[in-house]
Amino acid sequence: MRAFIAIPLDDALRPGVASVQEALRAAGGAVSWIRPESLHLTLKFLGEIPDATRLEFRPGPPFDLELAGIGEFGGRVVWAGCRGADGALRALAAKSEEAGERIGVPREQRPFAGHVTIGRIRSPRNLKRLRERMVPWKDRVFGPWPVRRVVLFRSERSPEGAVYTVVAEYPCA
Repeated sequence: MRAFIAIPLDDALRPGVASVQEALRAAGGAVSWIRPESLHLTLKFLGEIPDATRLEFRPGPPFDLELAGIGEFGGRVVWAGCRGADGALRALAAKSEEAGERIGVPREQRPFAGHVTIGRIRSPRNLKRLRERMVPWKDRVFGPWPVRRVVLFRSERSPEGAVYTVVAEYPCA
């Protein structure tokens, strides 16, 4: 099963992100927009693992983030940013790396950059127009994001996009 460790987006933030996705969709680019109910911040992609349920994970104390800003990575990903509690978020990402390593998943070599992927750019067609449409949203503050749990998700591909299923939840304590 394909699996990953993530912080699900707070339900109160989903409508605001969905409205930005709709506004950006009008740019007409070749972007696969992530369904609002599937939005999350990935801490660690585990890949294909036979039994993710053996993952042992203790996230640590709860903390608060703020979902803010819109941007894109290298013509591949449209993202919403997060800020605040940088130390707590980096510590949680490090714990995710350690948990993955304990079940045989190698550490990520790239530095952790906390974000919520809201769209995947499939082609550079209309990329300039998409970037122009993003400008008014680049500093948008969506609101507070209380981090109270971390989730192990299973990812399955479907014609409508990836489908994420909760395998296990780990409360912050």
